[in-house]
Amino acid sequence: PQSIIDLFPLGVLNAHGGDLPRYRGNACQAWAIINGEDKIGLCIHKMIGGELDSGDIISRDYLNIDHNTKITKVWEWMKARTPILMSEAISNLESNPSYFLEQQSKDPKDTLRCYPRKPEDGRIDWSQNPLSILRLINASNKPYSGAFCIFEDEKLIVWDAEIIEDKEIFSAVHGQVLKIDDGFIEVACSNGKLRLLKLEYKGKVVQPSDIIRSIRKRLL
Repeated sequence: PQSIIDLFPLGVLNAHGGDLPRYRGNACQAWAIINGEDKIGLCIHKMIGGELDSGDIISRDYLNIDHNTKITKVWEWMKARTPILMSEAISNLESNPSYFLEQQSKDPKDTLRCYPRKPEDGRIDWSQNPLSILRLINASNKPYSGAFCIFEDEKLIVWDAEIIEDKEIFSAVHGQVLKIDDGFIEVACSNGKLRLLKLEYKGKVVQPSDIIRSIRKRLL
C-alpha cells in the first residue's frame, strides 16, 4: 500500500525486466522473445501503491536481441546490470529527490500487460512455423524448464535448435523427422524445417542423433 511506500523519504524502487510502460507484468523477457522484439528493457522505477509496474522511471538500459537469443543470456545480462542501474538511480535521487528519467504514460494504448507463463506453456506445436517454434525454445530455456514435445510416450526437452533453409520442397506431417546426421536431427514444421541440436530425454542431456535413429519417427 502507498502508506508503506510513504514511510521511505525517497520512495521504494523496483527493478523490472521489461521496457516500461510497455511490457508490464509477468514473464516479460519470455514474452518479448516470443513476440519477436528486437530489444529487452531493464528499468528501475518508483513504485506506486496498488499499481503494477507504474511510477517514474529512474534509470533504464536495453539488451539487443534476435530470434537466436536465449532467455539464459537475458537473465545473465539482468543479473549484471541491475545492481549498476540501481546504484545510478539511488545516486540520482540522493542528488535530486524529484529526479526522473521518464514519467510513464498512463494511456492504455502504450501498455502491454504480460500475464504469467507456466511450464506447460512450453509445449511445442510442430504445426507452427520454424521461427515461432525457435522463439518458444529460446524463451523457455534455462533457468526455466524448457520447451518440450513427446517422443515415444516420454517428454523430450529441446534446449538448442536452429532454422534450416535448404530450399527443399517436401511433403511431411508436422513433427516428422526428416534427416538424421552426426549430432543433430531435422524436423518438419509448417513451411520449413528446424534442426534440433541439444535435447534432454529421460533426465539426460543428449545429442538428438543418440536417441532418434529413424526417419520413420515423429515428435508429438
